[in-house]
Amino acid sequence: MNVQAQSEVSAIPPNTQDQTIREDRRLFWLLAVAIAALQVWSHRNDLSPDGISYIELATNSLQQGLRGLINAYWSPLYPFLIRTLFELFHPSMEHEFTAVHLLNFLIYLGSFAPFNIFLKELLRTRAAEEKNEGRFTSLSPRYTQILAHVLFLWAAQFWLSPAIVNPDLCVAALVYLATAMLLRMSRSGVRWTIWILLGVILGIAYLAKAAMFPLGLVFLTCAFFIALGKHQHPLRIFAGAALALAIFLAIAAPWINARSE
Repeated sequence: MNVQAQSEVSAIPPNTQDQTIREDRRLFWLLAVAIAALQVWSHRNDLSPDGISYIELATNSLQQGLRGLINAYWSPLYPFLIRTLFELFHPSMEHEFTAVHLLNFLIYLGSFAPFNIFLKELLRTRAAEEKNEGRFTSLSPRYTQILAHVLFLWAAQFWLSPAIVNPDLCVAALVYLATAMLLRMSRSGVRWTIWILLGVILGIAYLAKAAMFPLGLVFLTCAFFIALGKHQHPLRIFAGAALALAIFLAIAAPWINARSE
């Protein structure tokens, strides 16, 4: 970015920038709610074969307990959420599809909050790099946030739609949080709480989708190398990584064991 453009951005008072960013964020919250509500309402009676399988698992678990979730293919977190919804509200069979779409609407809104946590960490990390390295990026925080939210809404329309009955929104929310933990680690250093949270998030993500087991190991490997880059004591880094891995495996192990029986 040239000097003139940099001075124009720098001339904007920080308080004004922060207020504008908060106003933009509120606007995108409203857009996210409106788009999700329209999608869920227009597809409230639609269901795929996968969605029917998740509902059947949830129904079985109501009759057989949590062991009714055990199967060789589907991960347990999403049918467990459906089971909880059915247990709380007892929808009739003809309204089960609508109830599941309502659950998707809530999960979608829930995923928007982790996305914003990830985005804040990204902006803070970039600001810290600019301050430390004395460089200036071409895209301001406000426009970075706008672009990120547009991409989120686009994905919600064509890729991670709340109208589709599957656990992908749950996985996306947890990936946003895991990535935010990595960014925080790279920006502010490695703390025990970050290792613990990372292990918990990745363990729950595996319960949402089996593909998150290898990806969880990738996240933990990235965290390990980020920690090495912070030049902390090697024993402390190994201990933190081992703690996160142990938590991850402790959450995943009961499901792995149940499926192997």
